[in-house]
Amino acid sequence: MRGLKVAVAVVLFGAVTLPLRQAQAATEVARFPANNTFVDAISNDPVTGISTGVFVSREIGQTGGPIDTVSVIISQGENLIFLGIGVLPRGAFHVDAKSASLNVDLHALTLTSQSGDIPANGFINVSWTATDVQRDAGGSRFTSGPITFIFTGTRTEATTSVTGSVFGTTLVDPFGSLSVVRQAVIVITRE
Repeated sequence: MRGLKVAVAVVLFGAVTLPLRQAQAATEVARFPANNTFVDAISNDPVTGISTGVFVSREIGQTGGPIDTVSVIISQGENLIFLGIGVLPRGAFHVDAKSASLNVDLHALTLTSQSGDIPANGFINVSWTATDVQRDAGGSRFTSGPITFIFTGTRTEATTSVTGSVFGTTLVDPFGSLSVVRQAVIVITRE
């Protein structure tokens, strides 16, 4: 997981620094639209010591339909039992402002990252229902030297009740959240 974070940071750094070198005074060097949805479900079984995490993101790009990605992590203490990341097929993930559901067999996916074997029962069935919703709207600005980051848009964050199972095992006292970012834009300029 650390390697993935480092790779993403290097790509983002490269994507930002290359245009910065070519920028003139008060030039916009990057613009990142954001129309994304994120849900997560976490379960910690006190009897077995096994922790399970299911994370789904929906990215609505500038062209085409949404891209839904699932990440599943199962660990016991410091030991990673399973990690799988892959793009979901259309219809496996449903979401609106107050609820979400995921129903997929990981055997049907081509995983982009995997550690450990998918059990014979590769089904993930999780449902989220919002219990508390907070909304934020507006913008903020952060300047560091000649670089300015401008963030604008709306965001909702909901605590959720979660039910479901992963690989045939019912989640134990799961908790989660549902976050939606709409019409957000991150603009980077250089003076």
